[in-house]
Amino acid sequence: MRIALYDPRRGVEPSGALVVARPAPMKSRSRFGPARWSLLLTLMAVGYLIATRSFAYIGIPPAKLFIGEIALGAFLITRLRPALNLALVDGGNVSAASRFFQDYRWTLLIFLCAGMGCLCCGLMQSFPPVPALQCFAFNYYSLYLLPAVWLGVLFPESLPRLIRWLAVANGVYGIIYIAVLNSVNLTIPGSPDVPVFGPPNGSAVAILGLLCLSKDQRLGKWTILVLMLDFVVMLGMQVRAEWFAFGLGLAALAFLHRPSRGAIVGFVGFAALLGGLAFVADVKVPAPSGRGGEISTRGVIGRMLATIDPDLAGDFVDNAEDVAGTIDWRKIWWKEIWKSVNDSPDDRVFFTGHGYGFALTDLVSYIDADTGLRTPHNVFYYTLGYAGWTGVVCLALFQGSLAWGLWRVYRRTRSPLGLIIWLCFFADAFFSNELENPFGAIPFYVLVGLSLAPNWRLITTPQFLFSSR
Repeated sequence: MRIALYDPRRGVEPSGALVVARPAPMKSRSRFGPARWSLLLTLMAVGYLIATRSFAYIGIPPAKLFIGEIALGAFLITRLRPALNLALVDGGNVSAASRFFQDYRWTLLIFLCAGMGCLCCGLMQSFPPVPALQCFAFNYYSLYLLPAVWLGVLFPESLPRLIRWLAVANGVYGIIYIAVLNSVNLTIPGSPDVPVFGPPNGSAVAILGLLCLSKDQRLGKWTILVLMLDFVVMLGMQVRAEWFAFGLGLAALAFLHRPSRGAIVGFVGFAALLGGLAFVADVKVPAPSGRGGEISTRGVIGRMLATIDPDLAGDFVDNAEDVAGTIDWRKIWWKEIWKSVNDSPDDRVFFTGHGYGFALTDLVSYIDADTGLRTPHNVFYYTLGYAGWTGVVCLALFQGSLAWGLWRVYRRTRSPLGLIIWLCFFADAFFSNELENPFGAIPFYVLVGLSLAPNWRLITTPQFLFSSR
């Protein structure tokens, strides 16, 4: 086998060579080195998923400057060079002809440029600049891939650690939130409509991650307890988009990962037993404020059926029509967005959309414009409305390249964790605002970036990945 010395100016040697990095001490010159960046990124991802909007509002609300933007700005100022050095290295060993479509680096750039185009389009039409910049966050949050891949290469244990921390924190915090915290009327200073304690949103990812790591996790005998806590939290929050994403991810995990099938069967059996006992005993618990109804086996079945047949759902819950109505108002809005783009007399709107800053709520009469609602809770219609079909194509290329990169990781490591995370988030995004807000988008790109790290196969880590100069 040919031995090649790694040179960051030339990139990785051609496939077939055993790549050896230049000897270098594994430490940073800065106090806030890569290890602390890794810890910060982990804490941020966990915080966003378990406290959602409340965690996202940490920062300076009057200046619209929050922790997600502060951390990203600090990284781009202090650590951009090592991340870009890694990003410019070909870690996939793919042919030049297919690299454009198979590598997230180019499609990330296209996705960012598409967002810049939508921002400029909105500003040129004199749309309010603050809402336009808030819409642009949909694109620039993807830059979290850079620190995530960089740190995933340096610290391969980052992803399993994040999953374990998330599973424990989401389960414990979620139970306390459902029992007590959801009724605490405290708001964040400077943001009177944002509660101090936000609803948890990491149950599906935590459960799927633990099941995927069933043969390689450190929770030991506590695993089944943590799984059940997260499962109860997921049911208790009554978010049907999360239920759908979880079911899809569980089916994909069973299909892709044979070692997890035993754990999946045990989890499903235990959950079915728990649900059966709750059904027979007719256990009912008040649902968190804003989620409506009550937590019970009949309530869960009713909410699921309400999306298909409200009349049949009425046999299980009393407010079946109200539950179904939360779907109808979105479907009407989606239809109007489709018409506004495809039937517009202006051909520009078909290709480039209305532009960031445009009030999509103006397309329907039943949503008050003063609510500040920017997203139709569907990533496709969000992109179509603001960026037109050009934006939809750019989004498809970008997300497709991420999925392809995660598929390559799966083929190389036989671990489907990254693919399952991507599938879970992206499926959820078609029924929620998962990728349009910081508490969904940032942990998504952090988890996906950490999962992509195995595509960069360096035997030892070169010093230039630590350098900030």
